Amino acid sequence: QVGGADHEAGSAIGHYLLARGHRRIGFVHGSHVLRGRMERLFGLREAVLSEDDASVCEVQFGEEGFAHAFLALKAEGELPTALFCAHDGVGVHVVSELHRLGYRVPEDISVVGYGDFAAATQISPTLTTVRLPGADMGIAALRLLLARIDTARRQLPFQRVMLVPQLIERGSVWNVNP
Repeated sequence: QVGGADHEAGSAIGHYLLARGHRRIGFVHGSHVLRGRMERLFGLREAVLSEDDASVCEVQFGEEGFAHAFLALKAEGELPTALFCAHDGVGVHVVSELHRLGYRVPEDISVVGYGDFAAATQISPTLTTVRLPGADMGIAALRLLLARIDTARRQLPFQRVMLVPQLIERGSVWNVNP
């Protein structure tokens, strides 16, 4: 298996947002069943543990949509100053819904995605995100396959290769303490 280092990406985003002054960070997702998304959440939580005054909250939404979950979180108390979205599709939806609710991104709330989908550059502001090293992942997968073909007579152990994604800074993150 070849994939992105989800846990490390979540941790890196946590440190990135903490360095910009964010102390309450929300993780936006729709499901607990997808391992990669949960690894990103765990990495985010791990990064935030290093700061006594920082916290992570989950913003999980279902059929009612993000706006419903966000307004429920608002009714409970303090809103996050930044949201890390499980993937860019969620990030684009979140930016759109925040605008519809009257919030300014990034001035009122920062948003970060994951995946660097094309839509990340087609919204305003453009979405800060994490880019998976797709070409390198393909090369690694090909190398693993060639090694299996080359050693077809003897069984190789199963392998998992995780490549580190890259932060792509765009316009959707604000420094709380400039």
